[in-house]
Amino acid sequence: MYAVMAVLFAALFAQPQQAQAQDLAFGGVKVTTENCNDLVAAFKERYKTLFGSANCKASGTASYDFSTKTLTLKDLDITLLINPGSIDGVLVNSSLDELNVNLEGDNIIHSATAAFNQTVNTDTHLDPKINFRGTGTLTVKNKGSRVNKYAAINIDADGKMSVMCKALTVISTYGVGIGAAFKYA
Repeated sequence: MYAVMAVLFAALFAQPQQAQAQDLAFGGVKVTTENCNDLVAAFKERYKTLFGSANCKASGTASYDFSTKTLTLKDLDITLLINPGSIDGVLVNSSLDELNVNLEGDNIIHSATAAFNQTVNTDTHLDPKINFRGTGTLTVKNKGSRVNKYAAINIDADGKMSVMCKALTVISTYGVGIGAAFKYA
């Protein structure tokens, strides 16, 4: 009885854990309630001294709404050309069951690997979904390399993707534009 009371008392005064979008990262930064309203600032903070502005730069806005599982990109112009072949080269890495991407204005992503990587959630094992929506556009320019043939938008082989936006353009120098050609460990 005393043990149960002690556990309940400790739980009452425990610090709340930082809420985060489990298995969602933007430029290698986990999305949390602290950074979800300005993911561009979180991106810049992480890379400002690591790799230089030629490889990592961003303007415009990116935010995440936990209640609707929606990532909103507004006039985003972002470059993430670091560490080709590693997870850090992915702009949006998600294993959420469903990710909605709301596009506002003209958005452009320059990536070294996948701009979007959508995989199966290991807890639910549901086929992942990624939905591009909104009144805006998205252009993905995937650099890749001759050795590593990355997909600019990589979705698990059993995943689903819908496009209901003004325009989605994918340009892949090496590899494929949209596919499941490469899975990240």
